[in-house]
Amino acid sequence: MAGEIVILCAIKKEAGELLFHSKYKFKKEKNCYVYKSDNLSVKVYITGIGRKKVLDFAKNNNFDNVDLIIKAGTCAVLGNDTELLKPVIPSFAVYNEDTLKLNFENLPDKIKNKINDYAIYRGLATVDKPLTDKKTGEEFLKENIRLIDMETFHLLNNYKNIPFLPLLIGTDRADKYTLLDFLRNLNKASKILREEIADILDKIKKHG
Repeated sequence: MAGEIVILCAIKKEAGELLFHSKYKFKKEKNCYVYKSDNLSVKVYITGIGRKKVLDFAKNNNFDNVDLIIKAGTCAVLGNDTELLKPVIPSFAVYNEDTLKLNFENLPDKIKNKINDYAIYRGLATVDKPLTDKKTGEEFLKENIRLIDMETFHLLNNYKNIPFLPLLIGTDRADKYTLLDFLRNLNKASKILREEIADILDKIKKHG
């Protein structure tokens, strides 16, 4: 095998374009969607939204033999220096007072250029509910945090011994328009994730 890859999405609509409109053809199997070829195995799981769902998911899913976990999904973007509907990769994740750094060195060499293209070298904060308060967002900005989501920290914390790549698409600005912007941009974000993940899988298949 060139790779045993697991892709984690919070909701099916984030993964929809990859699952149903990609050149990689996935089949539903029990609790995941599976693609297999001679040198690649990919499984896509829907974890659910938020801390409780993610912790329940991690409790029931052990990925010790996996070569790479990709957390693929959407996020809020703080600050106008980071564009919406663009792939972003944070360099650290925080939850309350806890911080975890992303270790890009243990990712497969064949996809290192993806990190160079999209890493923002700023942080992501995982929160318990969608952020719609501009003042709170400004406090996060002071801590060098640019991205907000509800799952990444908990997944990284549970799978910290496995190469882990958070590949996220910004859909909103964590303000009073968050829900509207998220719903308006979700389909576009799903299409971008489809193309970016297909590119990663292409590289792994080619160089595996």
